[in-house]
This record gives sequence, C-alpha cells and structure tokens, in this order.
Amino acid sequence: MAKRAGCAKGLVIYHHQTKRQLLELTAHSIGAQIHASRLAGLRRRPPLDGLWAATAETARSGHFGALISLRAIGLARQQPSLANELMPAVARAFDIPLEALVDQVAMEAVLEGLALRLLAGVPETLVRQGYDQLWVNMIRG
Repeated sequence: MAKRAGCAKGLVIYHHQTKRQLLELTAHSIGAQIHASRLAGLRRRPPLDGLWAATAETARSGHFGALISLRAIGLARQQPSLANELMPAVARAFDIPLEALVDQVAMEAVLEGLALRLLAGVPETLVRQGYDQLWVNMIRG
C-alpha cells in the first residue's frame, strides 16, 4: 500500500492508527476486488465460463489466499453492501428467477470452497468438474 501511495510504510500505519486497522482495510479491499471479479465474470458470455474464470484467477493471483489468511486471524468479514449482489447478478446472467437459486451464503461458500481446492493444488480440470456439477445440480433443482 505504501509503495502504491509513494510514501513510507510508517506513514501508512500512522494514518490508519493501528496495524490491525490497516489489515482490516486490506481485507475489505481484497474482498471487494474478488466480489467485483465475480460480477464481471457473470457479464461475460457465456456467464458460467466467466464466473469460473474469475474464481480460478482469484486463486491463481494470490488474492483469495491473502483473504483466507486474513480471515484466519479474524480480520476479513463479508461487507453487507456486497452481500446481496451476487445472486441477483447470477439470476440476470442466466435469465432465471432469483427464487430458483440457492441462497447467497451457500453460493459464496461453494465458490470459495472451489478456490480453496485450487489453492490446495488440486488440478484445475478436476475443480472445474465440481464447478460444472454444481450448476447441473442447481438447474435440476
């Protein structure tokens, strides 16, 4: 953050008052980036591939790993402003009623579980099969 701002590390910590506040801001920023990436993926065609690409890229880039590390020490929480955007975006992307989808928490848990499998070194083709199976099961209802 200091590098991006072009200032000394100490100044960044001084501005945020505590290292914890700085890490909470970092967690919020990473979570918002991952969320924005998922929403952007749903705007691609086909949206199923776009959402998968976003999920895989957040694991490859290290963003998801950083977020999980921050969660492990109790710093990263879901922002309420982001919490209810994913499912309406999924419904719009697939042109299906919102009521036909699982709830937001379940969907995010599955996407994060898939990203965790990628972080654990499971081959991407196998994780993608699980992702595709999720959608087959959701469509079958």
